[in-house]
Amino acid sequence: MAKPNNQQDVDLSKPAHVSDKDAPVPQLSVAVKRAPVGTEERYKTSVERANRVADLSDPAKFGENVQLLMDHLRERLEMGLDEAWASEYGYQGELSSSNEEKWARIFSELVVYAAYGGTAGCYGTKGSDGGKDDMDIMRRLDKDESDPAYPIVLACQHLTTLCAMSRGISHTELGKRGMTAGGGTGGLPIFKSKPGEEKRWYVASTGEKTETGSYRSVKYLFDTLTLTPGSVFAFNSLGPESGSQAGQAHIASVLRIYPDNDPPKFQGIDTGPLGDGKNEQGTADHGGTKGAMTALSRILVGVGILPPSEPSEEQVKFLATARPLSLAQLVVVDASRTVRFISRVLPMDHGGKGFSLCRYIWSVRNLPAKDVRVYWVLSIPRVAEFTRALVAAGARGKPVRELLTAELRDKGLETLLEPTHIMGSTPMIDGADAGPVFERRKIDGKKNEWNGVPISGASKFPKELQDLKFADAPKQTFWARWRKMTVDEQYTCADPSNKDNPQIADLTAMSSYFSGPPRSPLPEETVVAGKPGMLPLM
Repeated sequence: MAKPNNQQDVDLSKPAHVSDKDAPVPQLSVAVKRAPVGTEERYKTSVERANRVADLSDPAKFGENVQLLMDHLRERLEMGLDEAWASEYGYQGELSSSNEEKWARIFSELVVYAAYGGTAGCYGTKGSDGGKDDMDIMRRLDKDESDPAYPIVLACQHLTTLCAMSRGISHTELGKRGMTAGGGTGGLPIFKSKPGEEKRWYVASTGEKTETGSYRSVKYLFDTLTLTPGSVFAFNSLGPESGSQAGQAHIASVLRIYPDNDPPKFQGIDTGPLGDGKNEQGTADHGGTKGAMTALSRILVGVGILPPSEPSEEQVKFLATARPLSLAQLVVVDASRTVRFISRVLPMDHGGKGFSLCRYIWSVRNLPAKDVRVYWVLSIPRVAEFTRALVAAGARGKPVRELLTAELRDKGLETLLEPTHIMGSTPMIDGADAGPVFERRKIDGKKNEWNGVPISGASKFPKELQDLKFADAPKQTFWARWRKMTVDEQYTCADPSNKDNPQIADLTAMSSYFSGPPRSPLPEETVVAGKPGMLPLM
Protein backbone atom coordinates (compact mmCIF):
# COMPACT_ATOMS: atom_id res chain seq x y z
CA MET A 1 0.00 0.00 0.00
CA ALA A 2 1.06 3.61 -0.34
CA LYS A 3 2.89 5.11 2.61
CA PRO A 4 0.90 7.68 4.61
CA ASN A 5 2.11 11.27 4.53
CA ASN A 6 3.46 11.11 8.07
CA GLN A 7 5.65 8.08 7.23
CA GLN A 8 8.49 7.57 9.69
CA ASP A 9 11.57 5.49 8.99
CA VAL A 10 13.29 3.10 11.35
CA ASP A 11 16.93 3.74 12.17
CA LEU A 12 18.56 0.34 11.85
CA SER A 13 21.64 1.56 13.71
CA LYS A 14 19.52 1.28 16.86
CA PRO A 15 17.67 -1.67 18.40
CA ALA A 16 14.27 -2.43 16.93
CA HIS A 17 11.07 -0.97 18.29
CA VAL A 18 9.52 -2.88 21.17
CA SER A 19 6.39 -2.91 23.28
CA ASP A 20 5.66 -3.79 26.90
CA LYS A 21 9.27 -4.08 28.06
CA ASP A 22 8.21 -6.03 31.13
CA ALA A 23 6.73 -8.80 28.97
CA PRO A 24 9.95 -10.27 27.47
CA VAL A 25 9.80 -12.70 24.55
CA PRO A 26 12.47 -14.01 22.12
CA GLN A 27 13.20 -11.01 19.90
CA LEU A 28 15.59 -11.60 17.01
CA SER A 29 15.55 -7.98 15.84
CA VAL A 30 17.22 -7.01 19.14
CA ALA A 31 19.30 -10.15 19.74
CA VAL A 32 21.06 -10.02 16.38
CA LYS A 33 22.38 -6.54 17.19
CA ARG A 34 23.00 -6.77 20.94
CA ALA A 35 23.73 -10.36 21.94
CA PRO A 36 27.43 -11.14 22.53
CA VAL A 37 29.13 -12.98 19.64
CA GLY A 38 31.53 -15.92 19.96
CA THR A 39 31.01 -16.37 23.68
CA GLU A 40 31.93 -20.08 23.64
CA GLU A 41 34.22 -22.28 21.55
CA ARG A 42 31.29 -23.89 19.76
CA TYR A 43 30.23 -20.44 18.55
CA LYS A 44 33.66 -19.45 17.23
CA THR A 45 34.92 -19.79 13.68
CA SER A 46 38.15 -21.60 12.83
CA VAL A 47 39.80 -18.18 12.42
CA GLU A 48 38.82 -17.18 15.95
CA ARG A 49 39.80 -20.51 17.46
CA ALA A 50 43.25 -20.19 15.88
CA ASN A 51 43.54 -16.63 17.27
CA ARG A 52 44.25 -15.30 13.79
CA VAL A 53 43.66 -11.65 12.89
CA ALA A 54 43.31 -10.24 9.37
CA ASP A 55 45.78 -7.40 8.68
CA LEU A 56 46.05 -5.71 5.28
CA SER A 57 49.19 -3.66 6.05
CA ASP A 58 51.57 -6.03 4.20
CA PRO A 59 50.88 -6.03 0.43
CA ALA A 60 52.70 -9.36 0.05
CA LYS A 61 50.14 -11.03 2.34
CA PHE A 62 47.09 -9.20 1.03
CA GLY A 63 45.49 -12.22 -0.65
CA GLU A 64 46.08 -14.41 2.39
CA ASN A 65 44.46 -11.90 4.76
CA VAL A 66 41.43 -11.20 2.58
CA GLN A 67 40.94 -14.95 2.30
CA LEU A 68 41.08 -15.09 6.10
CA LEU A 69 38.20 -12.61 6.24
CA MET A 70 36.32 -14.72 3.69
CA ASP A 71 36.76 -17.89 5.72
CA HIS A 72 35.53 -16.22 8.90
CA LEU A 73 32.47 -14.67 7.22
CA ARG A 74 31.50 -17.87 5.48
CA GLU A 75 31.68 -19.87 8.69
CA ARG A 76 29.80 -17.22 10.65
CA LEU A 77 27.00 -17.20 8.06
CA GLU A 78 26.79 -20.97 7.94
CA MET A 79 26.90 -21.25 11.73
CA GLY A 80 23.60 -19.39 11.94
CA LEU A 81 21.97 -17.51 14.80
CA ASP A 82 21.73 -20.11 17.54
CA GLU A 83 23.95 -18.01 19.80
CA ALA A 84 21.70 -14.98 19.33
CA TRP A 85 18.59 -17.05 20.03
CA ALA A 86 20.14 -18.50 23.21
CA SER A 87 21.07 -15.04 24.54
CA GLU A 88 19.24 -12.90 27.08
CA TYR A 89 17.36 -11.30 24.17
CA GLY A 90 16.17 -14.71 22.96
CA TYR A 91 15.34 -17.77 25.04
CA GLN A 92 17.86 -16.96 27.78
CA GLY A 93 19.33 -20.45 27.44
CA GLU A 94 17.55 -23.50 26.09
CA LEU A 95 15.91 -23.28 22.66
CA SER A 96 12.49 -24.88 22.42
CA SER A 97 12.36 -27.88 20.08
CA SER A 98 8.61 -27.73 19.34
CA ASN A 99 7.62 -27.29 15.71
CA GLU A 100 5.74 -24.13 16.69
CA GLU A 101 8.91 -22.53 18.04
CA LYS A 102 11.04 -23.81 15.16
CA TRP A 103 8.56 -22.13 12.82
CA ALA A 104 8.70 -18.87 14.79
CA ARG A 105 12.51 -18.83 14.70
CA ILE A 106 12.74 -19.65 11.01
CA PHE A 107 10.06 -17.19 9.90
CA SER A 108 11.67 -14.45 12.00
CA GLU A 109 15.03 -15.12 10.34
CA LEU A 110 13.48 -14.87 6.88
CA VAL A 111 11.74 -11.52 7.30
CA VAL A 112 13.21 -9.48 10.20
CA TYR A 113 14.79 -6.27 8.87
CA ALA A 114 13.18 -6.67 5.44
CA ALA A 115 12.97 -3.23 3.83
CA TYR A 116 9.57 -1.54 3.60
CA GLY A 117 8.11 -1.23 0.12
CA GLY A 118 5.84 -2.73 -2.50
CA THR A 119 7.35 -6.04 -3.54
CA ALA A 120 6.68 -6.13 -7.29
CA GLY A 121 7.23 -2.38 -7.65
CA CYS A 122 10.66 -2.55 -6.05
CA TYR A 123 11.68 -5.68 -7.96
CA GLY A 124 10.70 -4.06 -11.27
CA THR A 125 7.87 -6.46 -12.18
CA LYS A 126 4.82 -4.36 -11.33
CA GLY A 127 2.33 -4.06 -14.17
CA SER A 128 -1.32 -3.08 -14.38
CA ASP A 129 -2.30 -5.39 -11.51
CA GLY A 130 0.23 -4.71 -8.77
CA GLY A 131 -1.39 -7.05 -6.22
CA LYS A 132 -1.25 -10.01 -8.59
CA ASP A 133 2.34 -9.15 -9.50
CA ASP A 134 3.21 -9.10 -5.80
CA MET A 135 1.68 -12.56 -5.39
CA ASP A 136 3.65 -13.91 -8.34
CA ILE A 137 6.78 -13.34 -6.24
CA MET A 138 5.36 -14.18 -2.82
CA ARG A 139 3.86 -17.49 -3.92
CA ARG A 140 7.41 -18.83 -4.22
CA LEU A 141 7.08 -19.62 -0.50
CA ASP A 142 4.04 -21.82 -1.15
CA LYS A 143 4.32 -25.32 0.35
CA ASP A 144 4.08 -26.93 -3.10
CA GLU A 145 7.08 -25.07 -4.53
CA SER A 146 10.14 -27.19 -5.32
CA ASP A 147 12.58 -24.32 -4.72
CA PRO A 148 11.15 -22.04 -1.99
CA ALA A 149 12.21 -18.39 -2.03
CA TYR A 150 11.10 -15.06 -0.58
CA PRO A 151 11.56 -11.30 -1.25
CA ILE A 152 13.45 -8.99 1.13
CA VAL A 153 11.29 -5.91 0.43
CA LEU A 154 7.84 -6.12 2.00
CA ALA A 155 4.89 -3.90 2.86
CA CYS A 156 2.62 -4.93 5.73
CA GLN A 157 0.19 -6.90 3.54
CA HIS A 158 3.03 -8.85 1.93
CA LEU A 159 4.45 -9.78 5.32
CA THR A 160 1.13 -11.18 6.59
CA THR A 161 0.64 -13.11 3.34
CA LEU A 162 4.08 -14.70 3.66
CA CYS A 163 3.42 -15.45 7.32
CA ALA A 164 0.31 -17.46 6.43
CA MET A 165 2.07 -19.31 3.61
CA SER A 166 5.03 -20.08 5.86
CA ARG A 167 2.65 -22.08 8.07
CA GLY A 168 1.69 -24.32 5.16
CA ILE A 169 -1.39 -22.45 3.90
CA SER A 170 -1.67 -22.62 0.12
CA HIS A 171 -1.52 -19.36 -1.81
CA THR A 172 -4.88 -20.35 -3.37
CA GLU A 173 -6.43 -19.85 0.10
CA LEU A 174 -5.10 -16.29 0.08
CA GLY A 175 -6.65 -15.11 -3.16
CA LYS A 176 -5.02 -13.84 -6.33
CA ARG A 177 -3.45 -10.84 -4.59
CA GLY A 178 -2.90 -12.04 -1.03
CA MET A 179 -3.93 -10.13 2.06
CA THR A 180 -4.64 -6.42 2.00
CA ALA A 181 -4.17 -3.73 4.63
CA GLY A 182 -7.74 -3.34 5.81
CA GLY A 183 -11.00 -5.18 6.27
CA GLY A 184 -11.05 -6.62 2.74
CA THR A 185 -8.82 -9.45 3.95
CA GLY A 186 -11.86 -10.95 5.68
CA GLY A 187 -13.18 -12.02 2.28
CA LEU A 188 -10.25 -14.35 1.54
CA PRO A 189 -10.98 -18.11 1.40
CA ILE A 190 -8.77 -18.82 4.43
CA PHE A 191 -11.05 -16.68 6.63
CA LYS A 192 -14.36 -18.08 5.39
CA SER A 193 -15.48 -20.66 7.91
CA LYS A 194 -17.55 -23.64 6.84
CA PRO A 195 -20.84 -24.67 8.54
CA GLY A 196 -20.07 -26.09 11.96
CA GLU A 197 -16.57 -24.55 12.09
CA GLU A 198 -15.48 -21.88 14.50
CA LYS A 199 -15.67 -18.38 13.05
CA ARG A 200 -12.42 -17.17 11.45
CA TRP A 201 -13.03 -13.45 10.81
CA TYR A 202 -14.34 -11.07 13.45
CA VAL A 203 -15.58 -7.57 12.69
CA ALA A 204 -16.85 -5.09 15.26
CA SER A 205 -19.60 -2.88 13.87
CA THR A 206 -18.25 0.05 15.85
CA GLY A 207 -14.68 -0.65 14.83
CA GLU A 208 -12.93 -0.70 18.20
CA LYS A 209 -15.44 -2.61 20.29
CA THR A 210 -18.05 -5.32 20.36
CA GLU A 211 -21.00 -5.14 22.74
CA THR A 212 -18.92 -6.69 25.51
CA GLY A 213 -15.39 -5.38 25.06
CA SER A 214 -12.56 -4.14 22.86
CA TYR A 215 -10.57 -6.32 20.49
CA ARG A 216 -7.61 -4.06 21.25
CA SER A 217 -7.57 -5.51 24.76
CA VAL A 218 -5.24 -8.50 24.78
CA LYS A 219 -7.14 -10.15 27.63
CA TYR A 220 -10.41 -9.72 25.75
CA LEU A 221 -8.86 -11.33 22.66
CA PHE A 222 -7.81 -14.40 24.62
CA ASP A 223 -11.11 -14.54 26.52
CA THR A 224 -13.33 -14.41 23.44
CA LEU A 225 -11.26 -15.71 20.48
CA THR A 226 -8.99 -18.67 19.82
CA LEU A 227 -5.95 -16.56 18.96
CA THR A 228 -3.35 -18.53 16.98
CA PRO A 229 0.14 -17.86 15.54
CA GLY A 230 -0.22 -16.36 12.07
CA SER A 231 -3.54 -14.69 12.91
CA VAL A 232 -3.90 -11.09 11.70
CA PHE A 233 -5.15 -7.71 12.91
CA ALA A 234 -6.45 -5.32 10.25
CA PHE A 235 -6.65 -1.57 10.85
CA ASN A 236 -8.13 1.28 8.80
CA SER A 237 -8.67 4.92 9.75
CA LEU A 238 -11.88 4.91 7.66
CA GLY A 239 -13.51 2.26 9.82
CA PRO A 240 -14.81 -1.29 9.31
CA GLU A 241 -17.02 -0.34 6.36
CA SER A 242 -13.93 0.31 4.21
CA GLY A 243 -12.82 -2.89 2.55
CA SER A 244 -9.95 -1.26 0.66
CA GLN A 245 -6.50 0.04 1.60
CA ALA A 246 -7.67 3.64 1.38
CA GLY A 247 -6.93 5.89 4.34
CA GLN A 248 -4.36 4.90 6.93
CA ALA A 249 -4.53 1.13 6.66
CA HIS A 250 -2.35 -1.54 8.22
CA ILE A 251 -2.27 -5.28 8.85
CA ALA A 252 -0.10 -7.24 11.30
CA SER A 253 0.53 -10.87 12.26
CA VAL A 254 0.79 -12.85 15.49
CA LEU A 255 4.15 -14.58 15.89
CA ARG A 256 3.80 -16.26 19.29
CA ILE A 257 0.99 -16.65 21.83
CA TYR A 258 1.23 -17.00 25.62
CA PRO A 259 -2.34 -17.80 26.75
CA ASP A 260 -1.20 -19.14 30.13
CA ASN A 261 0.73 -16.02 31.03
CA ASP A 262 -0.85 -13.85 33.75
CA PRO A 263 -2.09 -11.71 32.13
CA PRO A 264 -2.05 -13.46 28.72
CA LYS A 265 0.13 -11.94 26.01
CA PHE A 266 1.12 -12.38 22.40
CA GLN A 267 4.08 -11.34 20.27
CA GLY A 268 3.41 -9.49 17.05
CA ILE A 269 5.47 -9.19 13.89
CA ASP A 270 4.80 -6.43 11.39
CA THR A 271 6.23 -3.30 9.79
CA GLY A 272 5.84 -1.07 12.82
CA PRO A 273 2.49 0.13 14.17
CA LEU A 274 1.53 -2.92 16.22
CA GLY A 275 4.63 -2.65 18.36
CA ASP A 276 4.99 1.02 19.19
CA GLY A 277 2.29 2.96 17.40
CA LYS A 278 4.67 4.40 14.82
CA ASN A 279 4.02 4.30 11.13
CA GLU A 280 5.34 1.75 8.64
CA GLN A 281 8.99 0.76 9.10
CA GLY A 282 11.25 -2.17 8.34
CA THR A 283 10.00 -5.56 9.58
CA ALA A 284 10.60 -6.42 13.24
CA ASP A 285 9.41 -8.94 15.80
CA HIS A 286 8.11 -6.92 18.75
CA GLY A 287 8.23 -7.34 22.48
CA GLY A 288 5.33 -9.07 24.19
CA THR A 289 1.99 -7.27 24.15
CA LYS A 290 -0.15 -7.90 27.23
CA GLY A 291 -2.18 -4.72 27.69
CA ALA A 292 -3.66 -3.22 24.56
CA MET A 293 -2.53 -2.99 20.94
CA THR A 294 -1.37 0.31 19.47
CA ALA A 295 -1.77 1.45 15.89
CA LEU A 296 -1.87 5.25 15.95
CA SER A 297 -5.34 6.57 15.09
CA ARG A 298 -6.24 3.58 12.95
CA ILE A 299 -9.44 1.77 13.82
CA LEU A 300 -9.17 -1.98 14.38
CA VAL A 301 -11.57 -3.27 11.74
CA GLY A 302 -11.02 -7.00 11.80
CA VAL A 303 -9.29 -9.96 13.42
CA GLY A 304 -8.53 -13.00 11.27
CA ILE A 305 -7.88 -16.35 12.98
CA LEU A 306 -5.77 -18.94 11.19
CA PRO A 307 -6.49 -22.64 11.77
CA PRO A 308 -4.99 -23.71 15.13
CA SER A 309 -2.78 -26.47 13.73
CA GLU A 310 0.94 -26.55 14.56
CA PRO A 311 3.24 -26.53 11.51
CA SER A 312 4.29 -30.06 10.55
CA GLU A 313 7.87 -31.27 10.71
CA GLU A 314 7.78 -31.42 6.92
CA GLN A 315 6.68 -27.77 6.69
CA VAL A 316 9.40 -26.68 9.11
CA LYS A 317 12.04 -28.45 7.02
CA PHE A 318 10.62 -26.93 3.85
CA LEU A 319 10.72 -23.41 5.29
CA ALA A 320 14.31 -23.87 6.45
CA THR A 321 15.43 -24.30 2.83
CA ALA A 322 13.94 -21.02 1.55
CA ARG A 323 16.37 -18.67 -0.20
CA PRO A 324 16.26 -14.84 -0.23
CA LEU A 325 15.68 -13.15 -3.57
CA SER A 326 18.63 -10.82 -3.26
CA LEU A 327 22.28 -10.33 -4.16
CA ALA A 328 25.38 -9.53 -2.12
CA GLN A 329 28.78 -7.91 -2.46
CA LEU A 330 31.56 -7.70 0.10
CA VAL A 331 33.51 -4.44 0.45
CA VAL A 332 36.77 -4.41 2.46
CA VAL A 333 38.19 -1.08 3.68
CA ASP A 334 41.37 -0.23 5.60
CA ALA A 335 41.92 2.27 8.44
CA SER A 336 42.45 5.15 6.00
CA ARG A 337 39.00 4.45 4.49
CA THR A 338 40.65 3.23 1.29
CA VAL A 339 38.77 0.46 -0.53
CA ARG A 340 40.91 -2.64 -0.76
CA PHE A 341 38.46 -5.19 -2.15
CA ILE A 342 35.00 -5.38 -3.78
CA SER A 343 33.71 -8.84 -4.57
CA ARG A 344 31.75 -9.90 -7.59
CA VAL A 345 27.97 -9.86 -7.28
CA LEU A 346 26.89 -13.05 -5.52
CA PRO A 347 23.40 -14.46 -4.95
CA MET A 348 22.43 -14.50 -1.27
CA ASP A 349 21.87 -18.24 -1.66
CA HIS A 350 25.60 -18.83 -2.14
CA GLY A 351 26.28 -22.43 -3.12
CA GLY A 352 22.58 -23.25 -2.74
CA LYS A 353 22.35 -22.11 0.89
CA GLY A 354 20.01 -19.31 1.95
CA PHE A 355 21.50 -16.67 4.25
CA SER A 356 19.02 -14.22 5.76
CA LEU A 357 19.42 -10.48 6.39
CA CYS A 358 19.91 -11.13 10.10
CA ARG A 359 22.75 -13.55 9.38
CA TYR A 360 24.54 -10.85 7.42
CA ILE A 361 24.24 -8.42 10.35
CA TRP A 362 25.48 -11.11 12.74
CA SER A 363 28.36 -12.21 10.48
CA VAL A 364 30.26 -8.90 10.62
CA ARG A 365 30.09 -8.33 14.37
CA ASN A 366 33.27 -8.74 16.42
CA LEU A 367 35.36 -9.11 13.25
CA PRO A 368 38.83 -10.69 13.80
CA ALA A 369 40.71 -7.97 11.93
CA LYS A 370 43.16 -5.15 12.63
CA ASP A 371 42.32 -1.69 11.25
CA VAL A 372 39.86 -3.22 8.81
CA ARG A 373 36.14 -2.67 8.28
CA VAL A 374 33.99 -4.73 5.94
CA TYR A 375 30.57 -3.93 4.53
CA TRP A 376 27.94 -6.18 3.06
CA VAL A 377 26.14 -4.36 0.25
CA LEU A 378 22.85 -6.14 -0.50
CA SER A 379 20.73 -5.38 -3.55
CA ILE A 380 17.67 -6.58 -5.43
CA PRO A 381 17.24 -6.74 -9.23
CA ARG A 382 15.63 -3.65 -10.71
CA VAL A 383 15.11 -5.16 -14.17
CA ALA A 384 12.05 -7.40 -14.61
CA GLU A 385 13.93 -9.91 -16.77
CA PHE A 386 16.61 -10.27 -14.09
CA THR A 387 14.03 -10.62 -11.30
CA ARG A 388 12.11 -13.33 -13.12
CA ALA A 389 15.31 -15.29 -13.70
CA LEU A 390 16.23 -15.02 -10.00
CA VAL A 391 12.72 -15.95 -8.87
CA ALA A 392 12.42 -18.97 -11.17
CA ALA A 393 12.70 -22.46 -9.72
CA GLY A 394 16.15 -23.80 -10.58
CA ALA A 395 17.95 -20.49 -10.04
CA ARG A 396 19.22 -21.66 -6.64
CA GLY A 397 23.01 -21.61 -6.41
CA LYS A 398 23.60 -20.40 -9.95
CA PRO A 399 26.28 -17.72 -10.56
CA VAL A 400 24.68 -14.37 -11.28
CA ARG A 401 26.05 -14.27 -14.83
CA GLU A 402 24.04 -17.39 -15.66
CA LEU A 403 20.83 -15.59 -14.70
CA LEU A 404 21.48 -12.80 -17.19
CA THR A 405 21.25 -12.60 -20.95
CA ALA A 406 24.41 -11.76 -22.85
CA GLU A 407 23.10 -8.23 -23.31
CA LEU A 408 22.51 -7.64 -19.59
CA ARG A 409 25.75 -9.32 -18.53
CA ASP A 410 27.82 -6.35 -19.61
CA LYS A 411 25.52 -3.67 -18.20
CA GLY A 412 26.70 -1.56 -15.26
CA LEU A 413 25.35 -2.32 -11.79
CA GLU A 414 23.39 0.95 -11.81
CA THR A 415 21.18 -0.55 -14.53
CA LEU A 416 20.75 -3.97 -12.94
CA LEU A 417 20.62 -3.52 -9.17
CA GLU A 418 18.83 -1.50 -6.49
CA PRO A 419 20.82 -1.41 -3.21
CA THR A 420 18.57 -2.13 -0.21
CA HIS A 421 20.80 -2.87 2.81
CA ILE A 422 24.32 -2.13 4.02
CA MET A 423 25.81 -3.88 7.07
CA GLY A 424 29.12 -2.64 8.49
CA SER A 425 31.43 -4.59 10.78
CA THR A 426 32.50 -3.96 14.35
CA PRO A 427 36.05 -4.60 15.61
CA MET A 428 37.10 -7.25 18.11
CA ILE A 429 35.45 -5.73 21.16
CA ASP A 430 33.59 -8.08 23.46
CA GLY A 431 30.05 -6.93 24.05
CA ALA A 432 30.04 -4.35 21.25
CA ASP A 433 26.66 -3.79 19.60
CA ALA A 434 26.24 -4.12 15.85
CA GLY A 435 28.08 -1.73 13.55
CA PRO A 436 26.45 0.69 11.11
CA VAL A 437 23.40 -0.83 9.46
CA PHE A 438 21.52 1.03 6.72
CA GLU A 439 18.18 0.29 5.14
CA ARG A 440 17.13 1.86 1.87
CA ARG A 441 13.82 3.68 1.61
CA LYS A 442 11.78 5.32 -1.13
CA ILE A 443 12.93 2.70 -3.65
CA ASP A 444 10.39 3.97 -6.18
CA GLY A 445 13.06 6.44 -7.30
CA LYS A 446 11.24 9.62 -6.31
CA LYS A 447 13.49 10.03 -3.31
CA ASN A 448 16.68 8.40 -2.14
CA GLU A 449 16.84 7.74 1.59
CA TRP A 450 18.85 5.54 3.94
CA ASN A 451 17.44 5.23 7.46
CA GLY A 452 15.21 8.19 6.65
CA VAL A 453 18.15 10.48 5.74
CA PRO A 454 17.81 11.88 2.20
CA ILE A 455 20.78 11.56 -0.15
CA SER A 456 21.20 14.32 -2.69
CA GLY A 457 22.50 13.86 -6.20
CA ALA A 458 22.66 10.69 -8.25
CA SER A 459 24.32 8.48 -5.63
CA LYS A 460 22.39 5.54 -4.26
CA PHE A 461 24.67 5.12 -1.25
CA PRO A 462 24.78 6.82 2.16
CA LYS A 463 27.66 9.06 3.23
CA GLU A 464 29.26 6.11 5.06
CA LEU A 465 30.14 4.59 1.67
CA GLN A 466 30.35 7.75 -0.39
CA ASP A 467 33.35 8.93 1.66
CA LEU A 468 35.42 5.84 0.83
CA LYS A 469 38.53 6.38 -1.28
CA PHE A 470 40.20 4.56 -4.18
CA ALA A 471 44.00 4.58 -4.49
CA ASP A 472 43.90 4.56 -8.28
CA ALA A 473 41.30 7.37 -8.46
CA PRO A 474 41.45 9.55 -5.31
CA LYS A 475 38.57 11.81 -6.38
CA GLN A 476 36.23 9.03 -7.41
CA THR A 477 33.26 8.29 -5.15
CA PHE A 478 32.13 4.79 -4.27
CA TRP A 479 28.94 5.31 -6.27
CA ALA A 480 30.88 6.42 -9.36
CA ARG A 481 32.98 3.25 -9.24
CA TRP A 482 30.20 0.84 -8.29
CA ARG A 483 27.65 1.97 -10.86
CA LYS A 484 29.92 1.08 -13.79
CA MET A 485 31.10 -2.29 -12.48
CA THR A 486 29.59 -5.42 -14.02
CA VAL A 487 28.29 -8.44 -12.09
CA ASP A 488 31.50 -10.34 -12.85
CA GLU A 489 33.90 -7.53 -12.00
CA GLN A 490 36.05 -7.66 -8.89
CA TYR A 491 38.20 -4.84 -7.49
CA THR A 492 41.40 -5.50 -5.54
CA CYS A 493 44.01 -3.14 -4.15
CA ALA A 494 46.95 -4.91 -2.52
CA ASP A 495 49.15 -1.82 -2.18
CA PRO A 496 47.53 1.65 -1.99
CA SER A 497 50.99 3.27 -2.25
CA ASN A 498 51.38 1.88 -5.77
CA LYS A 499 49.53 4.64 -7.55
CA ASP A 500 50.28 3.31 -11.02
CA ASN A 501 48.80 -0.14 -10.55
CA PRO A 502 47.18 -0.88 -7.20
CA GLN A 503 45.30 -3.84 -8.64
CA ILE A 504 46.63 -7.36 -8.29
CA ALA A 505 45.87 -10.50 -10.22
CA ASP A 506 42.30 -11.74 -10.07
CA LEU A 507 41.67 -13.60 -6.83
CA THR A 508 39.68 -16.45 -8.30
CA ALA A 509 39.27 -18.30 -5.03
CA MET A 510 37.61 -15.28 -3.45
CA SER A 511 34.96 -14.99 -6.13
CA SER A 512 33.76 -18.47 -5.23
CA TYR A 513 34.24 -18.30 -1.47
CA PHE A 514 30.62 -19.13 -0.87
CA SER A 515 30.41 -21.92 -3.39
CA GLY A 516 31.26 -25.45 -2.43
CA PRO A 517 28.79 -28.34 -2.22
CA PRO A 518 25.31 -27.44 -0.93
CA ARG A 519 24.34 -28.95 2.40
CA SER A 520 21.42 -31.34 2.73
CA PRO A 521 17.97 -29.66 2.67
CA LEU A 522 17.96 -29.53 6.47
CA PRO A 523 21.01 -30.14 8.62
CA GLU A 524 20.81 -32.45 11.58
CA GLU A 525 19.79 -30.63 14.75
CA THR A 526 22.78 -29.98 16.91
CA VAL A 527 22.74 -30.63 20.63
CA VAL A 528 23.71 -27.91 23.07
CA ALA A 529 24.42 -29.01 26.64
CA GLY A 530 22.42 -32.16 26.01
CA LYS A 531 19.35 -30.20 24.93
CA PRO A 532 17.95 -30.57 21.41
CA GLY A 533 16.26 -27.83 19.47
CA MET A 534 19.07 -25.89 17.79
CA LEU A 535 17.80 -25.42 14.26
CA PRO A 536 20.28 -23.67 11.95
CA LEU A 537 18.74 -22.43 8.71
CA MET A 538 20.15 -23.26 5.32
